[in-house]
Order: sequence, then C-alpha cells, then structure tokens
Amino acid sequence: MRTILDFFKKFFPYIKGHYASFAIAICASLVVAACTAGITYLLEPLLDTLSGKTPRANPLFSFDELVQNGSLALTMVSMIVGVYFGKSVGTYIQAYFMNLIGQDIVRQMRDRMLSHMLSLEMAFFNKMRGGELIARITNDIGIIRSAVSNYITEFIRESVTIIGLVAITIYQSPKYAFVCLVVIPLAMIPINLIIKKIKKYSRTIQEKNADITSKLNEIFNNVEVIKASNGEKVEYQSFYTQNMQFFKINMKAVRVGELTTPIMELLGAIMLGCVVYMAIIDISQNKLSVAQFSSFVGALFFIYTPLKRLVNLYAQMQSAIVASDRIFEILNQKQQIHDGTLRLNPPINEITLKDVHFHYNADVYALNGVSITFAKNKITALVGKSGSGKSSI
Repeated sequence: MRTILDFFKKFFPYIKGHYASFAIAICASLVVAACTAGITYLLEPLLDTLSGKTPRANPLFSFDELVQNGSLALTMVSMIVGVYFGKSVGTYIQAYFMNLIGQDIVRQMRDRMLSHMLSLEMAFFNKMRGGELIARITNDIGIIRSAVSNYITEFIRESVTIIGLVAITIYQSPKYAFVCLVVIPLAMIPINLIIKKIKKYSRTIQEKNADITSKLNEIFNNVEVIKASNGEKVEYQSFYTQNMQFFKINMKAVRVGELTTPIMELLGAIMLGCVVYMAIIDISQNKLSVAQFSSFVGALFFIYTPLKRLVNLYAQMQSAIVASDRIFEILNQKQQIHDGTLRLNPPINEITLKDVHFHYNADVYALNGVSITFAKNKITALVGKSGSGKSSI
C-alpha cells in the first residue's frame, strides 16, 4: 500500500489546474457508490411488495403511509429507476473528468521527458538505445495513464461501495455479516503473494518491450544496409527470438495474474455455502424472513464485484508502479555538463583550449590533455580515426 501511495505522490503535482475536475469526479464516484448500495437496500422492500406484504419499517422511511395511499408500487418503481439513473450519470461524469485529467498528465509527462532527455549530455544517449528511450516515452507513460485517470476514483468508489454494502449486510444480519467478512483477510494472504510475482513479471515485460522497440528501430533505420548485405533472415531470427521471449514472459504473468479471480470465487463459494446453511435453519425456525435473506445475499453478491475490482486494481497497479520507476530513472538523472556563467565580450578573434581533459566514463578519456587554437577567418580541420575525440571537441 505504501508503494501505491508513493506512486500517486509522484504524479499529484501534475493534477494542478484540474482540482475542480478532480473534485467533480470524486463526488460522482461517491454518488455511484451510494446508488449501488441503495439498489441492494431496496431488495427487501421490493420482495415484500411483490409477495403482497407491507415492507418492514427501516431507519430511512416507513412504508405504512404509502400502503394507505395506494402509491407503494409507483414509489418502488420510481426509487429503483432513480438509483440506477444516479449510478449511470455518476459513472459517466467520473469517467469523463478522470480521463481528462489522465490524458493531460500523460501529455505533461511526455513533454517533460523529452525536454529532460534533450538537456542531458551525449554520454546518456551513448548508453541508452534509441528504441529504449522511445519505449519509455510512449509505452511506459501510456501504462501510467490508466493509473492516474481511473484507478484513484475507482479505488474510492469501490471502497465506499463496499463500506455501504457491508453496513447493509450488518443491518440485515450481524451474524451472517461476521461470517462473510472473515473471508476478506483470508483472501489477502494468497493474493499478496500473487501481487509480488506480478510486479516482478511487469518489470521484465516492460524491459522486453523496450528491447523489441529498439530492435525494430534498428531494423527500419538500417534497412538499406540489411538489404545490401542480404541480412533479412539474420535480423528476422533475432527479432523472432526476442518476440518469443516477450510472449513467454507475458504468459507467465497471465498464469499468475489470473489466479486472483478463481481464488476469490472459491472463497466466496465457501462463504456463501456457510451462509445458506445457517439461513435454511433460521428460516425454518422463523428467525429470518426470505426477503431479509434475499436482501442480504444481494448485498453479498454486490460486495463481491467491487472487492474483485479492488483486487484487480491492486494487481494492475504493479505495472504502473514499475513504469513509474522506469520513467523517474530518467527524470532523476542530473546533467553532468553545465553551462558556464562567464559573459564573452566582442571582439572574439580566437578560441583556445589548453590542456583539456574530458571523459564520458570514469576510465575512458575522449580527450586527454588536448591543446588547440581556432582562429577567426581561418579554417581548421579535425582529422583522425573514429573514436579519436573529434565529436567531443
């Protein structure tokens, strides 16, 4: 959880200018959560109404006056349509504003990444492949888009939904609610192990994706040389090998990641079996009505959906966290060469280098004790074999 908080902390400054949109999206997600909980809350009075009974009084409102006025059916229909309408509108508003924020954050990140890369010295570009840099600007930043545009409000919406539905299950039957809530901490034990594996695979997948992008960049930039030297089969075989490795690591991630849903469903089935067994006994002893139990089970099934979404969000966040780390590996690199502050005043008739030493790596000097003068109105040629330091000068 701390890792996820650190992730959002990195990108929160980019929300500047979108605070109003962010607040609207949060409010919309709360409306969706409240309407989802409201749907399950209406199950019991709806079933009572359909069976010809007067729904029992509850903390929000009493149905006695509606029965006397003969408007119970119309009220129930209006309430059902109302909560679904509120959920639909809230979902649309949340999706629009969070995508607006997410897309703009991606735009800002790409601008910042390219600007920062261009400010770095040639040593950086000599160490990094062009395809790798392209992958970090396109693929890695694309991965975090969903995290910053959807995951925040989805996490808030699903969490509030679960809290509301849990409150309804406790209201319907505290005993059954206790049995059901035991499943959640039990489910987190294997899921945490799965998440760790997913994070490991996510980093490898993104690195392999960068390898493929780099390979394609090399092929297309040097296609004339490849054609001239009849190297098509060699290049294809090299790409085929990397692509197969990418496929295999993706399938490993799928095998591990897809375990979350079966585990949740198995634990949910065990929980439901215990609840049904207890309910059959209580209903036979008139300690529980069928409508109460139906409302409870409805809330239970509604809890399962947001809980599964939260687990999936947690798993999907691992790819975004790895992508964020790769992005900030670049952004945190400092310039090794800084512009001077000395102002040069004309006339400038010559530029002289005296005993200049320069290296890209600590043990390899590109220039070692070079002294040279460039005079105005005089052509000076730099002649030497490749790697002798001409470009560095």
